[in-house]
Amino acid sequence: MGPAGLALLTAALLWTGWPVHPAPLALLLLIAWVPYLRMEQVLVQQGSSGWKVFRYTYLTLVLWNLFVTYWVSYSTVGGGVTAVVLNSLLMCLPTMAFYHTKRLAGPVLGYISLPIYWIAFEQLHLHWDFTWPWLTLGNGFAQANELIQWYEYTGFLGGSLWMWVVNILVFKALFGLGSKSETARPAAPLRRWAAPVLATVLPIGLSFLIGETYQEKGKQVEVLVIQPNVDPFQEKFEGTANFISYEEQLTRLIQLTEKQLTPRPAWCFGPKRPWMSRTGSPTSKPTPRCSGCASF
Repeated sequence: MGPAGLALLTAALLWTGWPVHPAPLALLLLIAWVPYLRMEQVLVQQGSSGWKVFRYTYLTLVLWNLFVTYWVSYSTVGGGVTAVVLNSLLMCLPTMAFYHTKRLAGPVLGYISLPIYWIAFEQLHLHWDFTWPWLTLGNGFAQANELIQWYEYTGFLGGSLWMWVVNILVFKALFGLGSKSETARPAAPLRRWAAPVLATVLPIGLSFLIGETYQEKGKQVEVLVIQPNVDPFQEKFEGTANFISYEEQLTRLIQLTEKQLTPRPAWCFGPKRPWMSRTGSPTSKPTPRCSGCASF
């Protein structure tokens, strides 16, 4: 398979494993980057320039961004295109840093540096005005929460690390890292696959153990969540084709709340936009009409 095919395969695997699909498919994320790593390795072995490696790396990331966040264009086509183009370009920073580290310091240090660069990128990307958390790798396991109970200790960046470690170990078992010691003494199949299997099974086993032994603490409370059926692209905001007035949205919200409300709820949640139309801010003091609902 050529580099374009490997780029497409990585993007397709990442999309298939992302939370928009059934939870068991999240396991595909543990091998999704293997085609990309193979693509980079083959290009380097062929003596390709750094510019060519960048082009195919960018293609991989553009396809992944497009497959997963195409829906942003439903709100604004320009915004959707800009998000895909620029976020993919930003993701090239850690991947190309990996390429240059591997070229200058050797394959072992290169592959060790990849998850470090990527997690540093994600951490920085979460703390500026252009943050884009939808594609943080650790969030890819959002629906498969039974696999990641250990996030309570590591956070979602621990999931990003797990994904990269397993991908690199699977890649190493299949193709090798290209080090001289591997070429001189190829490892037996059992030895090659022991590390990726353990790196996959042990965190999952720990997660199931945490889930099975967890005990809820404190008193039970009732929570009411209200979500009116308002199309965010056609009805919710001023200027859309079938805009429903904020007053009408607020009326629907209050009516739905009154139907479901019991004497027990400790918390009641709903969309903030209808409230902002009356108060100017979701934290402002509500008007008399809103005060009854706001006090739930």
